[in-house]
Amino acid sequence: MSRHSPARSSGGLYLESTRAEQLGLLPGEERSIREVMTPRFATVTGGASIREAVERMYREGVSALVVCEGGRLQGLVIERDLALRAGRDDPTVADLLGPHEPLVCRDDQLVADALTMFKQHRVSAVPVVTPEGAVAGVLSAVEIA
Repeated sequence: MSRHSPARSSGGLYLESTRAEQLGLLPGEERSIREVMTPRFATVTGGASIREAVERMYREGVSALVVCEGGRLQGLVIERDLALRAGRDDPTVADLLGPHEPLVCRDDQLVADALTMFKQHRVSAVPVVTPEGAVAGVLSAVEIA
């Protein structure tokens, strides 16, 4: 007769919860943004016309453009932004960006953090930066789903 310690088990199931369960995260939300982001991205300057931006998206096969000026991140424009402004007063990409600092997430954050930001700011995509501040990719709700 062997002596087992059946502590922390019931019916053969292990009852200790994971860190993600303790935090109330759904499956997949505990992944790092680095695991789900799209590392392939295209850039455009703020002075580019909407037409140039649309052509760039098509040529590169992307649905969002990272806007940089002088090596500094200015923001992100998505297809919807461009479609809503196309044909109006010949705007530039910079006209689509707000006056505030661009929303970003770091590649070492959790998907749960990005979801919170998406809900709070009502956005569907953001640039992803490294801890040093370099653009590493783009994260959209599509990648998370």
